[in-house]
Amino acid sequence: MDVANKSSNQTLNGSFKSGGNMKGKCWAIILAGGEGTRIKPLIERCLGTHCPKQYVTFCGNRSMIEHTFDRAVELAGEEHTVTVIGSGHLEYLDDQQIGGKIIEQPMSRGTGAGVYIAISYILAQDPDATVLIFPSDHFICPRSTFLEQVKSAERLVER
Repeated sequence: MDVANKSSNQTLNGSFKSGGNMKGKCWAIILAGGEGTRIKPLIERCLGTHCPKQYVTFCGNRSMIEHTFDRAVELAGEEHTVTVIGSGHLEYLDDQQIGGKIIEQPMSRGTGAGVYIAISYILAQDPDATVLIFPSDHFICPRSTFLEQVKSAERLVER
């Protein structure tokens, strides 16, 4: 398994090591491992090639994963945001404004495996972490209401 910090292009292979002083923080997991098979014909018609929907800009100038990343960073901070991508998806990140930790799954095993691999990394860094999980392919509006509700849920969990 590869864990990459895209912003510094460092890759870690193998077991996760404790991060030391980041105890009890809020962390965010962004799930971006899907292939977008149901919407594939539409994307291929529009773009002329296949691209999983989370990396597509449907309106404006930012992709769905970029919007998700911004929401996650606002709640947990970039250093506490872990994005799980599918095997072979690194190429789609080239034009994306995504930081934090990137974990590329060696093969697709579904949502549960994507959450597990990210949770394993986070708990090795911060055993007392509160973890928020975000799908990368959802349109959220209004953003402020969503963030307010997630912050409220986080406060309840941390009591």
